[in-house]
Amino acid sequence: MKKSFWLKSAFLASALVLGGVVASQVHADEGIKMYRLYNPNSSEHFYTSSVAERDHLVSVGWKNEGGAWTAPTSGRPVYRLYSKTSGDHHYTTSLAEKNNLVKVGWSYENIGWYSKGGHAVYRLFNPNAKGAGSHHYTLSRDEYHQLIALGWRGENLGWYALGDSEMSNRPIVTDSATPRKVDENITANGGGEGNNPGSYRLLYSQKPFDQMPETQAVPFIEFSADVTMKGSQLDGDFYGLQFIIAGNGDASGQVGLDIGYQDGGSIEFAQGRLAVKTVNFPAGSDDHGQQYYSVNTAAYMDDSAKLTVQYYQLPQGEYVVTRVNDQVVGMYQTKLTTNERYILHAQIEDWQKNVATLSIRNLQVLMNGVDVTMKGAVNMQVNKKPETKGTSFDLRAGSDAWLIHGAY
Repeated sequence: MKKSFWLKSAFLASALVLGGVVASQVHADEGIKMYRLYNPNSSEHFYTSSVAERDHLVSVGWKNEGGAWTAPTSGRPVYRLYSKTSGDHHYTTSLAEKNNLVKVGWSYENIGWYSKGGHAVYRLFNPNAKGAGSHHYTLSRDEYHQLIALGWRGENLGWYALGDSEMSNRPIVTDSATPRKVDENITANGGGEGNNPGSYRLLYSQKPFDQMPETQAVPFIEFSADVTMKGSQLDGDFYGLQFIIAGNGDASGQVGLDIGYQDGGSIEFAQGRLAVKTVNFPAGSDDHGQQYYSVNTAAYMDDSAKLTVQYYQLPQGEYVVTRVNDQVVGMYQTKLTTNERYILHAQIEDWQKNVATLSIRNLQVLMNGVDVTMKGAVNMQVNKKPETKGTSFDLRAGSDAWLIHGAY
């Protein structure tokens, strides 16, 4: 696939009831304000959501530096630890790092807050620090780069936040954004790619769901897995994954999920965070805008999630339903065709550094509700390597192992 726009956004609370198929309501997490304090004696920065703890530290000489970021009320735990030897605090989402520090004498002080959302909190290390203050965490990319210029080591992502400390400053996303043209001059009929001047695909911001008829039917094909995607989120970075069910043959069509990071400031199209997009390239669609991506600005994704793509064949038509952590993020009428079997694939691409990785676990393929994961004409495997077939894969952009595929 050619690169498309992986698009930063705010929350959009919505409830969708579509022909008896209910998408669970997406509530905007108002979050918890995190405070940042500085100890002028030890050079340590400290972070807390507790007003009482903040005020106590200020009373004993710490400097209140105001709000740090807004943390979610759920998500991946951020563990807080304390070293009696150095007087330093440390924060990490890594259970292994937490356990290793406890083994060498650090005290575990429980979960400090949680990681989730579309804003990266960056982590840095000061190699010259002799005691407290060896690590620093910031939502500001400018501060991150300034400290690196002063000799700190950038350690990239620490965790995710919902936004800055003043959530009221976060722009509200509306549904009025004009669709963008993407993948220009390379699209072909029904989701294929070629050399076709004047062709394009559209990128919508929260395109309204289609009304799917009420049904008790199970999906004709369901493709799911637990995935973890990691990559660099600094200036100019651009990477992402695709999780796709496709027809097979001319103008066959593709549907699924397209999730990734693109540096930028577009709120409506979710730049600067992991954007969640539904892919809908219906079979037989022409090559001038009938194929589209739809970014769902209500859907936040951390680097790990369960992805599900469901393809329905109903008497009233064909539909794709996409889910992230069981939340419906897309529901659109579509069409796939095949001369024989359907093609499933997942892939990771990185158009800047080729450092992005994709871990896939618990991969499952259902047809009419029956598990056929290991019963396909071609079981899921690393590209053209049948010896790798299975349900767990570790992919890396730019390597020989960047794609898995199967035929069912």
